[in-house]
Amino acid sequence: MASSTKVKFDKKGNLSVENGNLLESARKDFKECLKINAFIVSVEVPMDEKVTNEKEIIEQVTEGLDEIERQLYDFLKDLNERVEKLLKEEKAGKKTAADEAKKAVDQTEKKIKDVADELGVFVRKTVQKEVSRQLGGKKLQLRSTSRNTFRGVDLQKFIFEGGSSDAENSPFFLEVGKTMSTMGKEIFKKAAEEKTQRGEIVGELNTYVAKFAEAKKANTALTMSEFYKANAKLVKSVEDSGKKYSDFLAAYKDAIEKIEAEFAKLETLIKSDDELKKDSNVKKITKSFTDAAKTIVEIVDPRTKMITSTMKTLKSAVVYSTISDQASDLEKLKGVTKSAKAIEEAGKEFEAMGKAMDK
Repeated sequence: MASSTKVKFDKKGNLSVENGNLLESARKDFKECLKINAFIVSVEVPMDEKVTNEKEIIEQVTEGLDEIERQLYDFLKDLNERVEKLLKEEKAGKKTAADEAKKAVDQTEKKIKDVADELGVFVRKTVQKEVSRQLGGKKLQLRSTSRNTFRGVDLQKFIFEGGSSDAENSPFFLEVGKTMSTMGKEIFKKAAEEKTQRGEIVGELNTYVAKFAEAKKANTALTMSEFYKANAKLVKSVEDSGKKYSDFLAAYKDAIEKIEAEFAKLETLIKSDDELKKDSNVKKITKSFTDAAKTIVEIVDPRTKMITSTMKTLKSAVVYSTISDQASDLEKLKGVTKSAKAIEEAGKEFEAMGKAMDK
């Protein structure tokens, strides 16, 4: 299993760990039965001490993460084998096979989420142990910033003929329509919130630049790095706003993915119903929803990268106009209110359709 985890030190001596999907091998190997979503790893460990052997630290962290990756792969391999066994049992007449498979998925998902929650601590402790060794046993208490994200595991659609008993016992279309309507309203609210939060971080960045320019008038030799170190309160305010916006974008993407998951349930019914498949209004609403969801999902990652880059520039910029330019670029981004409104309207339409079908 070839790992794609990147462990490196930056120019300031701080360590970072990045992996776009720790479960990529499992995703490919078990895709027939399991839909394995991304496990994104992002950990930073600021280094307050000068180390003698960065390579050794990188090797220690890499080896540890490789072992964790193998452990997660084994979790999913066991799950895949369990699902394949249950598929055979269903064909032999076992009525509870689908529900048992779903329970196995939930149990495995929890184990992986537990690993995700502790991964940042693992990296920090690994680094701390090796740095302490290099410094002759000096006691240390390092810090770490962790933004690990795991978006779950599910069964591939339609692999179980019987489906889940939970689904069979629910008023399918109406219940999902109501859920989508509620989620749609929230997503529309988030469209306005995205603009507001982006405006807040732009304002913070512009204030930071203005105060630096003012300080530089009194001390023409002042550098951005010196200003950054001397203004902890101001820096914290900017960085808190940046983190708030970044966290919001992750929550926004999660909300879209959740409503898409609900829509997938309706798609199952639509595909199995000849009248719904031919209904032009259903086709229209479906297209409107899928196009709008795609638009919103596609803005999130680029904006997340922008704000991450801007926060790094805050620490390292040589020329303060760089920060001004990045603030300006953030401010110029277009909102997605129109697409969010389309999602809200689609949710209402699906709920109305469900009510009509329930009469």
